[in-house]
Amino acid sequence: MTTIVDFLNSGHDSTPHYEVECNHSSTSMKLDLEGITFQPTPAFYQKHVAAFRFKPYPQYNRPQITLVQKYVDPVFDIFHTYLRSADDSAQFTYECETLQDWDCVRINKVDGDEKKLHTVIHFLSLGNICWGGILPPRKAVHRSVTSDFLEHFLDTFFSEHEQQPRYFLITDGHGIMVLTTMEHWKNIMRAAQVWLFPASNGPNSLRHTLCLLLCQMPRSTNYPTIFDPSPWRKFFHGALNVQREAEQPISPPVKPLRFKDFDRYTLQRSLPDMELFLDWTAKEAARLSERPVIPGMSFTVDTNAFQREEKGWRCRFPNQPMPAQTKDFVGRRPRPRSTTIDQLLASQHALEFEVTEVIRHKPNTFSQVFFGVLRSSDGNVSPKICLKLFVDAMFPVDEDGLLNEFVTTQPPFRLGSLHYPEDLVRREEAAYERLQKHQGTLIPYCYGFHRFAMQDSLNAYGVLLEAIPGSSLTQVDPLKWELDVQQSFMCHLRECQRALLYAGVDQRDYHGGQILLPNGHQYRPETDSIVLIDFAFAVQRFGDEQLPNIAATLMGQGIGVLMSLLKHICHPDATMKTAFREFAHRSMHIQEW
Repeated sequence: MTTIVDFLNSGHDSTPHYEVECNHSSTSMKLDLEGITFQPTPAFYQKHVAAFRFKPYPQYNRPQITLVQKYVDPVFDIFHTYLRSADDSAQFTYECETLQDWDCVRINKVDGDEKKLHTVIHFLSLGNICWGGILPPRKAVHRSVTSDFLEHFLDTFFSEHEQQPRYFLITDGHGIMVLTTMEHWKNIMRAAQVWLFPASNGPNSLRHTLCLLLCQMPRSTNYPTIFDPSPWRKFFHGALNVQREAEQPISPPVKPLRFKDFDRYTLQRSLPDMELFLDWTAKEAARLSERPVIPGMSFTVDTNAFQREEKGWRCRFPNQPMPAQTKDFVGRRPRPRSTTIDQLLASQHALEFEVTEVIRHKPNTFSQVFFGVLRSSDGNVSPKICLKLFVDAMFPVDEDGLLNEFVTTQPPFRLGSLHYPEDLVRREEAAYERLQKHQGTLIPYCYGFHRFAMQDSLNAYGVLLEAIPGSSLTQVDPLKWELDVQQSFMCHLRECQRALLYAGVDQRDYHGGQILLPNGHQYRPETDSIVLIDFAFAVQRFGDEQLPNIAATLMGQGIGVLMSLLKHICHPDATMKTAFREFAHRSMHIQEW
């Protein structure tokens, strides 16, 4: 089998040779020789061509009688078929001409209506040029026979009236010269840019030389547009890298019940699988909406299922002690923890959560929220408690964005907007663990993360939380409060945010529904407390993200979000006098977290 590289390496009947000694007379006329800069370089070109070392060349047995059939035609075929970049529309054509002492081939580069002379090849007969006078490559030539040849060449082919090619390729089979420019200076000295070497089978063959010239870019500053064999990252196409028809999903789940049943790596790489996932999500959300949860319905409770089935997130560094002023603000009006709820969850009896009030239950939300009670199989009933349920099929899904990523984004970076319930629960669970000392004051008591199921309906992780009385910030109008009350309220919220940050938690999506006033619609600066909820999207510090044993710093972006919220609900005078002073990064002790 003759490969493409084998063919380009050949073309010379035997290793050509030239007379090392030059016996021609010297001349006072000196010709300075300068090198040529190629782009791509010969080494770069050889690296690219080496990619075809296992590719057979099917045209090897074509007739090779004339010089054009032996060199030009096959090199054109190889370049146009394999080496030319797919985004290069130009083609090379040639014209043959027989001169007095040699054959001439003019190679044109044609791109649409534009035609430019690219290379002129001169196939010399032996004796026209003395290679011993210039090889190995010299800095200057003094031999008369070589100077006479190049002077004749200059007068014939460098006429100012004739279109100049980019390259002249001169060869008699023993040596190869690539010539670009020649210059006079008052008939005293001439200079030429040349590339010289003995012709031989291998990298210095005439076929390789011609192919290298065809690969040259219009300007040396451009990157080559020839075929690039550099390795590229090959991403997985599914769990087993199985290839199927393009329109068929690679890894469709048999009976999907949740997001996790779809292989995420496959969704990132297979458009049919992504379309199947989006179709399932829409249908599942519609099915669940047809049978909404109403008061009186009950969920079975699989106690501590999240702890058994998933791995929690923990920081390797302890929380920093917070300032006394912050501790006093966020520790106001502590509430008792329900021992009844703890006992029910610790018992071995079967438990159900009975819904008594629906707080939020609709598609395109990240959590479904219900009030209710726990009922034990032995008849015990808990006080009122809140259930926050993470039902993935009812999550907001940016369908257009996910599909557009297949055009704009590499596979590993797709699905960034697709949230999984397991991750939301991990954030919430980690936040309540970090803020454990603030449960019952700054945040609700947490009674664990469990799995909740309703026959032929919802089945998802959820968290049982203390049911906080009072109002949320969306239900009150701070503008109706006195200006000093608004200022005190801002200061209190500032201390709440500091407490979160000292625990390594940065709440970045503040809205009025996350800020609760357990003492009613009014706020009494000296006594009232504030409760924060909803940490499913809170950014948390988990440890040495930067360097080993160096705790990463929380940047505190939630500060700006909270300030923006207060700016829209409080009087401008209160905002200017309080918020911008109290929420300054230096005041917030950014570097202590």
